[in-house]
Amino acid sequence: MSLPTVSATRVLIYQGGLPRPGEFGRAAIAALGQSNFIDGGMGAGPAQLHWPTGAALVRDGMGLAIVVADEQNNRVQVFRPL
Repeated sequence: MSLPTVSATRVLIYQGGLPRPGEFGRAAIAALGQSNFIDGGMGAGPAQLHWPTGAALVRDGMGLAIVVADEQNNRVQVFRPL
């Protein structure tokens, strides 16, 4: 798993590294911030995002997680398990 790419409403996770510039057609394995790859929209509910501005893969006493800075909701979200 690699660190995600960030858009206005979701964070996409890719297997085996981020797509290279100009690389098209590679499928993401997860979309954080929306219930699936199609439905979406900005929100303030649990597991929803509104302008995520950064993400990091972290390990703590509970294992691995992705921590996302959710700018317009003024919060940091932690997504587990990975």
